[in-house]
Amino acid sequence: PIRRIICVGQGTAAVAAMAVARLLRRTLADTGMSIESYTGSELIGFMGDERMDDVFLIPVSQSGTTTDTNRVVDLCRDRGAWVNCIVNRRNSPLVQKSDSHIYTSNGRDVEMAVASTKAFYSQIAAGKLLSLWLADVLGTLDKAAIFQEITALEGLPGKIDKVLENKESIAEVARKYAPVHRYWALVGNGANCVAAQEVRIKLSELCYKSIPCDVTEDKKHIDLSTEPLTLVMASDLPEMVVTDTVKETTIFKAHNGSPIVFCAEDEDRFDRVAEATVKVPRAGGGLNFVLETVAGHWWGVSAAKAIDGHAEPFRKARVLIGEMLEDTATFDREKLLVALNECNERIASGATDSALPARVAAALANYMLWLVNQSRAIQATEARLADILTILNKAIEEMTRPIDTIRHQAKTVTVGISRPQG
Repeated sequence: PIRRIICVGQGTAAVAAMAVARLLRRTLADTGMSIESYTGSELIGFMGDERMDDVFLIPVSQSGTTTDTNRVVDLCRDRGAWVNCIVNRRNSPLVQKSDSHIYTSNGRDVEMAVASTKAFYSQIAAGKLLSLWLADVLGTLDKAAIFQEITALEGLPGKIDKVLENKESIAEVARKYAPVHRYWALVGNGANCVAAQEVRIKLSELCYKSIPCDVTEDKKHIDLSTEPLTLVMASDLPEMVVTDTVKETTIFKAHNGSPIVFCAEDEDRFDRVAEATVKVPRAGGGLNFVLETVAGHWWGVSAAKAIDGHAEPFRKARVLIGEMLEDTATFDREKLLVALNECNERIASGATDSALPARVAAALANYMLWLVNQSRAIQATEARLADILTILNKAIEEMTRPIDTIRHQAKTVTVGISRPQG
């Protein structure tokens, strides 16, 4: 008999495993089974010597090659667990290690990328189907309830399309707030924690930031002193928790923070207390968190583009210096100072606060001060053009977010823990 269901993964797949566990609890609540979720490395490190004959293990993976996940499968299966993987890549090592499997593709990989989105949604859909199949087998939901849940799942693609119809309004919020805030944070309650954790990963991958993620009520006890830009995931909350989340959002703003709330399209209580709101449809079937995740993913892409866009004056100045280095006869001290001052004005506006280190801004200002104090007749060979080019390159490197590179980067190497067995 199965008494425990354990969902595991690493990175985005670990967040998908967390979502699968929540969906299983929703449909199997009356069975008395323990339903847990872990990262693979955590489960390996703390599982002890216990037998797992009563465990149904659900590893989630995009590539099927993740070392931590595959190692935990080996250990759990050796101890008696039945392994049913949710995986994108067919005939991958994870499939070969598992007793059964659910593919998230129809033969062609849904996605092979570090900043995974489509694979993440597919993993949740697979977990939802698994939860309903088990509910049918174990008799925890009747046919009418299962039909209603499947209808909600089948309606999800249309709801996602509806979210993406508002891409421009989501991008507008990102353009306004992302570039001017150095510190960011994510918060959520219940199923919204899944969205918060997943969006945190994408913001980190796209915008090169270390971003904390907390339960909404915990934030006021931890780091409000940083006055962060806080994305509040709140699309799927019980009435009592909505009231508390409105209060917490008010506290964030009172501490000079900038709370941006992702909530249901028919929810208006955050409108008067949040810096901005992003509205998404309700999906039903315990899947509301998916739609705010979609909005959060697009917010992250838009934030990266916005930060990158503010590097344009630096790029123009770099092109000018390149031309002057190529043909020193075109060197023009005044023209160079004008171009560099446009960079300086962009810094002074606050539009580079999110990404540009103070030392780079100071180096730019120091060079400009030096050049202003030189003779108007200074020659290109004396103007330290290589020095300012290095400074501009560093500024552009910090502000430019290689979105396409990340999105299409193949996951070719996966590293992980190497804990021995027993």
